[in-house]
Amino acid sequence: MDQLKKDQVAPIQANNWIENLTVEKTFNLIIPEIILQKSTCELLANNNLFRIRVKLGLEPVDNTYQICAFALSSAPNGSCNCGFIDNVTPVYKLTPQNEDYSQKPAEVEEAVNLWKSWRLGEIGDGTDAPARQYIYPISYLLTKFELNEIFLVEGKDIAQIGFGITKSFNPMIYSGLKGTANNGDDTVFDFSQPCPPYCND
Repeated sequence: MDQLKKDQVAPIQANNWIENLTVEKTFNLIIPEIILQKSTCELLANNNLFRIRVKLGLEPVDNTYQICAFALSSAPNGSCNCGFIDNVTPVYKLTPQNEDYSQKPAEVEEAVNLWKSWRLGEIGDGTDAPARQYIYPISYLLTKFELNEIFLVEGKDIAQIGFGITKSFNPMIYSGLKGTANNGDDTVFDFSQPCPPYCND
């Protein structure tokens, strides 16, 4: 297999993530084309001073919901070691032709709140709905490496954002002996880190 670029997912792994999403019983949403344009990226990144955060939202469509996404810039939080703080404006909706939603904060908030309600299992069908909060994040902080690779090195004008679900074999560390009921009442921990990449093969 060819050497992967920084932050690149191997094709067989990407296909597996997409397949996992198609059979995931907690997922029942429409995914439209979500596009980040180079011009939007350049405006939000401001000469690489900021990272780009993509917030997910939902829009009602034909008795179901469709995912939508909004991009904004996030700056490192210098006052504490707690990540990034969002810049309130500008905000762009990631439609095929990115739309400036800076003057539509209520619409952005409504869509984002619908997504949050869906991931908590408060709206949408499915008996497994309460488990969504452990699978689906609220937003994503994109890396500079992947965006620079797409827009600067490869010279593309757009990047499409798709979704998949990863699966991994995780250790579950029980406090004492594991119960036999498997009803979720045991105290379980998972503070391990997989090797590789955190240690040698």
